[in-house]
Amino acid sequence: FFGFGVFGQTTEINEKTTVNVENIALMRDDGEGNPGAEIEIFKTTDFPIHCQITLDSVKSSTVKKILVAVAVSGLKAETKIMTVSYKTNGEQNIVNFRGSPQNVWLAGKYRVDIFVDNRLPGNKEFTIEKSASSSAGQTNFTPKLKPKPKTKPKRKN
Repeated sequence: FFGFGVFGQTTEINEKTTVNVENIALMRDDGEGNPGAEIEIFKTTDFPIHCQITLDSVKSSTVKKILVAVAVSGLKAETKIMTVSYKTNGEQNIVNFRGSPQNVWLAGKYRVDIFVDNRLPGNKEFTIEKSASSSAGQTNFTPKLKPKPKTKPKRKN
C-alpha cells in the first residue's frame, strides 16, 4: 500500500549513551524527490511525505518510524499504516524517511511515532486534508472520448 525510502546524513555531535530525538520535521515533496518546507497540514495528493528525524547523538542506533492513523474515516483509530526501520552507522544524526500511498492519502489525523533503540522518545501529529483536485480512493482518470464522425462535404451538381 505504501512505498517508502530512508537514508541518513552525517553531522558532528558529541556521542552520548542514550540517543534521543531533538526534532521531527514533516515536509511536502519539493517536486524533485527531496524534502521541501516543513508543514503540519498536507493534502491527500501530497506524496511522498518526508519525515526528517534529528537525533541528539551520532551513536549507532536503530531508528524506527511508525505511521499511525489517529482519526481517519474508514480506518480504526490507532491503526499502524507503515513501519520503517533504519540503523545509523555511528557517524550520522539525521535520518530521513518518506512514504506514499498507491493513489491518494485518506483525509484525517495521523501521527508518526519515532522509536530509538526500542524506546519512544518522540512523536508528532499531522493532518491530511482532502484536496480539491482528488477524491479519496480514486486515481486521476481521464476517459477516452470517441472521435466525432467526420461529415462528408456535399457535392455540387
